[in-house]
Amino acid sequence: MQVRIGDPALPGTTRSRRQAAPALRVPVDAGRPGPQTTYHTRTWLLWFLAAGLPALLTRNPLYLLLVMLAARGVDAAVAGYEAAATPGAVDTRRQSWGGLLWLGLGLAAVSALFNGLGAHFGTTVLIRLPDDWPIIGGPLTAEGFAYGALGGMSIVAVLTVAAAFNTGADTYALLRSIPAAFSQAGLVTAIGLAYVPQTITRIREIHEAQQLRGHRFRGARSVLPLAVPLLAGGLERAIQLAEAMESRGFSHPGPARPALTGRSAGEPDRLIGALLAIGAVAVALGAFALLYYRTAPLGGALVLLGGLGAIGWALRRVGQASRRTRYRREIWRRRDTLVALTLGLALGVTLWSWATHSSWWGYTPYPTLHWPPFEPALGLALVLLVAPALPLLRRAARPLEEGSSC
Repeated sequence: MQVRIGDPALPGTTRSRRQAAPALRVPVDAGRPGPQTTYHTRTWLLWFLAAGLPALLTRNPLYLLLVMLAARGVDAAVAGYEAAATPGAVDTRRQSWGGLLWLGLGLAAVSALFNGLGAHFGTTVLIRLPDDWPIIGGPLTAEGFAYGALGGMSIVAVLTVAAAFNTGADTYALLRSIPAAFSQAGLVTAIGLAYVPQTITRIREIHEAQQLRGHRFRGARSVLPLAVPLLAGGLERAIQLAEAMESRGFSHPGPARPALTGRSAGEPDRLIGALLAIGAVAVALGAFALLYYRTAPLGGALVLLGGLGAIGWALRRVGQASRRTRYRREIWRRRDTLVALTLGLALGVTLWSWATHSSWWGYTPYPTLHWPPFEPALGLALVLLVAPALPLLRRAARPLEEGSSC
């Protein structure tokens, strides 16, 4: 949909002005499509959990590679779908997270270097430094460098999953989907997640502007023309954000719901506190029983679930104290159901294998560097993480097919 300013049919304009003034087209529907055009926010959260958990559980490079390929495939599918939906639109968040991924690769290289120089274990000796050298003296092994590289690869896998999730899901939809008990913490978290990509984008814009003015970055002194506008712009955006939040009533508590009939005002607070305390103790005891009494895990699991249920009930009571309204509700589509079922299967296999066959996830290059093991069940579960990309690729191809048939 487009609105034409200066249209000949508009009243109050002369014919000469209508002919001289060029038509200005303002795209009304321009902008990045929200998560309602791709997937529901809960679908994205399920994908983030199913893809992020394996990246944190293992150092096996084969599994980490599958996670990163799945995340990049989902990110590419989202980019293709958005390019077909809004031609010419530029997603600055994807560019910003690209810089963050390069930072992760740098950290991975540093991790491999430090571990290789400081850990003198392993049988495959690459070079031997004098023993009297502090810290780095002794044999430098391939196993040491490999172990550090695997740690850095795990970091890159987590960042890849976070980048795909950040570019696919909508920050504002995530904020609206947070339970009422965590509304304030969710607000702070959402602002914090958006801070890093915005800062990287702002640094790139300032760098390009200074280069257009003839400034050349040659050393440490050249950082000042970059740091001062960045600091000033950050303070200005912080003030604007505070004013916008103030105008929307974030600094004022919402209307509280009346206390339950026949109970004092402080009784619900004492009940919530008791439920939280009991739930925390039950979770600690259940986790302890699961870790140290693995031969009989049923009792520990029941205590753990009971504690989580008590905490959930307490948080639900906290959320009932405030009212929230929604201007627009997200739509749960059929593709959300199909993708959620697929991701639920992948997450279930991950949790089952970690609880019953934890050795499948473990890998260490010590004492001798060897090929990492690979379980087909885990590999298939990680391949299922690419499920969100398939419907998006098919829907993105529809405009191309329609255009070719015309």
